[in-house]
Amino acid sequence: MEKPIAAFATSREIRATREQVFAAISKPERLAPLRGPAGFPIILSASATGTVVSWEQDFANPEAARHLEQVVVPANQQNLERLAAEVPRNPAD
Repeated sequence: MEKPIAAFATSREIRATREQVFAAISKPERLAPLRGPAGFPIILSASATGTVVSWEQDFANPEAARHLEQVVVPANQQNLERLAAEVPRNPAD
């Protein structure tokens, strides 16, 4: 029997092109202050006004996820807020 997986998904629209967002997350010196927990994919998709950045953190242990939810959910939002602030800093990247 497989263990259930608990997941937290986070998204935010950033008023920038995918290329600008990718530049912010592909350069180590720009990504380091934005980085959250290791092991989660970052997904970029276009919208009418910018780029939607999404990621999901999966926990194999639902009990651990339940205990961490109050930290993980706001921390993920804070990561996206920092990314939204970082992207326009070097728009030519």
